[in-house]
Amino acid sequence: MNKFRYTYVTAKELEEVRRTMERPAMRIGAENVRLAVSAALKCADELKLKNMAFPGMGTGVGGLALEEAAKVMINETRKHKAFVTA
Repeated sequence: MNKFRYTYVTAKELEEVRRTMERPAMRIGAENVRLAVSAALKCADELKLKNMAFPGMGTGVGGLALEEAAKVMINETRKHKAFVTA
């Protein structure tokens, strides 16, 4: 018995993959970064995490300036901390 498995891909499927990979990246705004940080912090609370690290959310293909993303992330973290400790 052959232990290798083969997957066959049609030319049409390969073309769809190529088109998908070449599509322009979606730009996101500061509001989406704020929502993502807020959701992540809520999940961290539910999981009772003590520490958490964030990448520069939205700064890669999202096109957001590093400084703007950092301000949004810090402000949202401060608001969350104030709410949790109140």
